[in-house]
Amino acid sequence: MIFLLLPIIIIESLFFLTITRKRNYADKRIFSIIMILSIVHSTILLITFLKIISYKGEFAMNSHLADQMTFTLLISAGTVPKLVITIFSNIGWLVRKPLPKISRGLNRTGILLASFIVILVIVGNLYGRFNFKTIETTINIVGLPEDLKGFRIVQISDLHLNSFHKHGNSLLKSVDIIRGLRPDIIVNTGDYVSYAYPEMEPFTGMIRCPEARYGNFAILGNHDMGTYHPGWTQEQRDYNVSRISEMITASGFNLLTDENIELTIGNSTVSIAGITTYGRIPDITYGDFDKTMEGCQTSDLRIFLSHDPDLWVNNREMVSNIELTLSGHTHGMQLGLESKRIKISPASIIFTAWGGLYGEKNNWLYVNRGLGTLGFPFRIGMPPEITLIILE
Repeated sequence: MIFLLLPIIIIESLFFLTITRKRNYADKRIFSIIMILSIVHSTILLITFLKIISYKGEFAMNSHLADQMTFTLLISAGTVPKLVITIFSNIGWLVRKPLPKISRGLNRTGILLASFIVILVIVGNLYGRFNFKTIETTINIVGLPEDLKGFRIVQISDLHLNSFHKHGNSLLKSVDIIRGLRPDIIVNTGDYVSYAYPEMEPFTGMIRCPEARYGNFAILGNHDMGTYHPGWTQEQRDYNVSRISEMITASGFNLLTDENIELTIGNSTVSIAGITTYGRIPDITYGDFDKTMEGCQTSDLRIFLSHDPDLWVNNREMVSNIELTLSGHTHGMQLGLESKRIKISPASIIFTAWGGLYGEKNNWLYVNRGLGTLGFPFRIGMPPEITLIILE
């Protein structure tokens, strides 16, 4: 966190020098409003920063993580727009004499672009991150038994429960949505937390989904392994996994750790298999695939839960006999633009498969864009997702 202090001080200083230089040319009221808003933002940013670095308690407490989220929000909605204004304004200042019209255009462009960023971030924070969207997808499985036609799977992923600190009602709202989808099974594809089990403890009652017709199933994501907690020993990480596993089970989910469960539905069988994910991007590793899929060969349908979609992307031959893989992990980078014709997200720079349905014939992958947030407390054009998959 300390390493961020110097660039922030530089940006803030340059911004104030830039707008102070313009005080003789700007409308006095507008100048006063900009100065007051800027000073308020800088003050709150400084107070939040001092609060974070002076904190001495358990790192993974939700109140502390909320302060970190507030800090990234203040940078996104304040410091970044200030940087934009500073850059455009100073370029405009340099060309003010030979190119006065271009100079004025650059100044206006900087202000408009900065305002656009502020509005996007604030809307993404206040509305976007809790604007739960149910995405219904029909997947055709060749040779699917009659007993399994119309089978309804509800998938959630990446709760990152610290992002619901003081927003428990929003989490309960997602549970109500799930209840209304009449699921045959509910699956959670991991990352209940961002750092460690203390994040999860206040929400153990809230994450209890209604029991689906044939059961609820979950796996652990890489963030659930305690890898991101600074300074923890392996013993502490092991305890973290044990504690999170207990809470998942207490919430009514069957936790699958490199294992599978076979369901009998009419005259058909369905295997639900779940593998564990470890590590940090880009060094992600997985549990024992052969152990996870042991005994699934004779099932009429195989549903494979893998937190990271790259397992499916990079091991197509290994997963070739699995009809449906369900993943999360990417969040769609919490930023993008999707429509019937457009599907854009910076997540595509890192992930080949980052959101929605991939594959063909009887080897499909669906990537859920996540329910919570990580790093930045907003979603812009990439709403939190509850997936309803119907098999045909």
